[in-house]
Amino acid sequence: MKKSRQEEIPRTILKYNTVNVDAGFLERGGKILFLNPACVVTAIGDVTDSLCTTPEFTLTLLPSDIAESVHEVKKILLQATFSADAKLKKNYPIPEWLRDFKKVEHLKLANADLDNLCEITDLPLQHLIFEDVRVNDADNLIAAIKQFKQLNYVVYSKSFPAYVVDAISKLNLGITLLTIGEYIDKGLW
Repeated sequence: MKKSRQEEIPRTILKYNTVNVDAGFLERGGKILFLNPACVVTAIGDVTDSLCTTPEFTLTLLPSDIAESVHEVKKILLQATFSADAKLKKNYPIPEWLRDFKKVEHLKLANADLDNLCEITDLPLQHLIFEDVRVNDADNLIAAIKQFKQLNYVVYSKSFPAYVVDAISKLNLGITLLTIGEYIDKGLW
């Protein structure tokens, strides 16, 4: 006897798009508030904590209750795509909507073009992480880094220009420079 469609066991179909999230925050009372192929919003307890997304992010991606509190996040991971396909990881300018996140302290920019970093220097960033970014104008980048008032860490991947790291260290701004590996080892993210 064949089951009717209403009696069938529901199933989920996973496609090739995968969202990678470090689940270590779950051990600290964290939870995933929202997850879709375009963004992930997490919380620690009842407080919205982090946003992982792409430059195409808009509040319309989120349910209304989460959209109301998303600007409270302390951490943002911004990357070109969630796809593992390297061809889709094209550099992008820092999006204008990022300026609306007035409480963000940790910002990771992956595959970003840093030409307009100066547009977000009023954010209270303490940790600025660069992964596979493009630096077209080192002087402009260094000038922008000098403008961050609360910046404690600049973290960079192997692709980040060594001469920029040297120039930042010579500024004597009290900023700690770390590779991504060192940053992870210290448990700072």
